[in-house]
Amino acid sequence: MMKIVVFSMDREGVSVIQAEAGKGAPRVLKVERVMEISNVPRGIQADRYILNLSSDLLQMRLLELPFNDDEKLKEVVPFELRRYILKNLEEIVHESMILERRNGEESRTVLVSYMDRSFYHDIMRKLNEAGYDPESVTSVEILHAARREDVKGLIEGALRLDEEETVGILSEEMKNGKVSLNFRRGPLPFTREYRDLRRARRTAGILLLVLLFTVFVNIVYRYVEAGRELNMLRGRMEALYNKAFPGAKDLRNPLYQMRARVRALREELGGITHLNAIGKLGDINSNWPEGVVAEEVRLEPRSVYIKGTSSGMGPLENLKESLPRLRIKDSSKAPDGKIVFTAVLEED
Repeated sequence: MMKIVVFSMDREGVSVIQAEAGKGAPRVLKVERVMEISNVPRGIQADRYILNLSSDLLQMRLLELPFNDDEKLKEVVPFELRRYILKNLEEIVHESMILERRNGEESRTVLVSYMDRSFYHDIMRKLNEAGYDPESVTSVEILHAARREDVKGLIEGALRLDEEETVGILSEEMKNGKVSLNFRRGPLPFTREYRDLRRARRTAGILLLVLLFTVFVNIVYRYVEAGRELNMLRGRMEALYNKAFPGAKDLRNPLYQMRARVRALREELGGITHLNAIGKLGDINSNWPEGVVAEEVRLEPRSVYIKGTSSGMGPLENLKESLPRLRIKDSSKAPDGKIVFTAVLEED
């Protein structure tokens, strides 16, 4: 025996029919009634799931087609239907049933049923959320009307079938291999796209979490490594500071403190350099030739600037010979015949 579950939906609610079908007559096992398709019980195990829509949930059109070729019928019905509806074909899901065959005539009466694609997808989405994916979406009332050729009763809503009749008709349809009226075939069926979308979103969410976790781990790793390198650098700087300045205490910021100590040393060395320049004055005085007068002397850290006058070029040349590091920067002749000069004596 094969267990089937039929979600039979009308304007008032949904009947969840559990039944068994096989070689013999089908048997209804259980019927549950809920108000909304989203409230159907979950976890019902079955071999086949079918969604049955009441005819009052569908819109219908009768088409008289002047041929009976099935392949041509499939091609022509959408174009004929376009003439009678205001919506685009992309906005609906439709299926057709042959209600009348005329022997000897190349014509057929076709009942085309259709519904809004959004309505159809909403039902399938809610069933998917409950864990069901009906393989067939049909209308047993239309199947029954097609067999009886009772179009009037179908349109007037007089065809109402109970659970036993519904399961019986579906069982006969399945014995033929497939349900004759099935909205899940054709160019606009709901082919598990909601479940695929949920799976894709779940996968994308997992990948996003993995990516965020990887970025977080990388940031933490870089932070830890930077801390280690900073500690190593601080240790090396402390060792260098203690080596340069033994016995130093209260070492808080080695780099800043080392810069401060070096700056202080430079200032001290500057004073020592001035002392060297002062010592040079003794050498200048002992080698100073006659005829040369120093009018201004300026001490720099590594040099001595001299401005003065000379009675002539001879005494100035004697000064240069006695002080080899002396360099005459400029010289000019004054009105009184003396030579005005500027010289610099640099350190050895």
